[in-house]
Amino acid sequence: MRGLASILLLILLLFQAAVSEERASLELVESFPVGTDFDQADIRNTQEVWLELLDGAQEEILWQTFYLAHQDKKATGPVLEALMRAAKRGVKIKFLVDEKFRKTYPEPLLRLQATDNIEVRSSPVGRWLGAVMHAKMILVDGEVGFLGSQNFDWRSLEHIRELGILFRDASLVDFYSRVFAWEWDHFQLDSPPRDLPDLRSTSFSIQGQSLLATVSPNPLNADPSLADEYQILKLLHGAESSIKVALLSYSPVTHEGHEFYADLDNALRSAAVRGVKVEMLLSHWVEKDRAVDHILSLDALKNVQVRICRVPLTEEGEIPFARVHHSKYLVVDGARSWLGTSNWSKGYFHSSRNYGMVFTNGWVPARLDKLFDFDWERSSEIHNPVAQKISK
Repeated sequence: MRGLASILLLILLLFQAAVSEERASLELVESFPVGTDFDQADIRNTQEVWLELLDGAQEEILWQTFYLAHQDKKATGPVLEALMRAAKRGVKIKFLVDEKFRKTYPEPLLRLQATDNIEVRSSPVGRWLGAVMHAKMILVDGEVGFLGSQNFDWRSLEHIRELGILFRDASLVDFYSRVFAWEWDHFQLDSPPRDLPDLRSTSFSIQGQSLLATVSPNPLNADPSLADEYQILKLLHGAESSIKVALLSYSPVTHEGHEFYADLDNALRSAAVRGVKVEMLLSHWVEKDRAVDHILSLDALKNVQVRICRVPLTEEGEIPFARVHHSKYLVVDGARSWLGTSNWSKGYFHSSRNYGMVFTNGWVPARLDKLFDFDWERSSEIHNPVAQKISK
């Protein structure tokens, strides 16, 4: 009996070691609003992971971020200090930021730009296509990377529900590095060059976890299947039992309000008609958006339910652009998923830079499914502003 017990113990230890190794190579990363119970004990926090990446960098850091917003004594402070340490020890650091938001938050970037070994450039994508560079990604030494909903913003680290993924795979880092380098090298052009990024294989396997890398906007992809929109629609059309989607915002109406963007909306409604259970978790900001009527019409359908994540205010009161659900992911049938930097409206897919990953097997979809249910239980029905106005 002792011999059998020893063998079973050895098998258990080997299994635990294998799981630990797998998750070290592919790891979910979260932020949660302080003072709430959204924290997941098995998912590390963004600041911890970012500091690990920066302090471990030896040669190069490529950071693509929508903007950089910092306040003294806030969570971005240690991250900026880690960047300075890296630059001081000779690490070459490149920041690629949105051109418009660089003017909104100039000070932190000016301080970085004045530091040896740090260079800041404005992304040309917004200039080319009329939208923004919305991606959030870090690539270190050609070996490890991070992408997710987290902006380089103290509020993102302390007061917003965020989700990203850490990946340790040189081939996947190389894929995103090619997009970064292409954008970096053409930052002064007024229109995109004819030669699009050199992207070869988009399929990757990290210790048994199969995934596809995705890139937006669509016009800057030589291969349509690279696009977030293409892969998201493929997942929605293939759903058999359940669709769970968590976003900051969802809108089938273009920003200008002149066009109805039906692709995703039709896919969600079609899934509901064929009996798929559709659950959509959005931020409370959508209740004031022009698309709220369309969201309510989705919620009215059989097999569709929309809920709103409402994050309580801090004791200090309201913090602008904070205390909100900002994660962006999709889970289909509990077995396949997409995680990225895009909200769901046409501009994010057709005229803004964004990144994502599609997981076709493995533990990631199951963990995202569990995370969705956790946040879903803490959310409430969407409010109908028209009905509320009438009731008053």
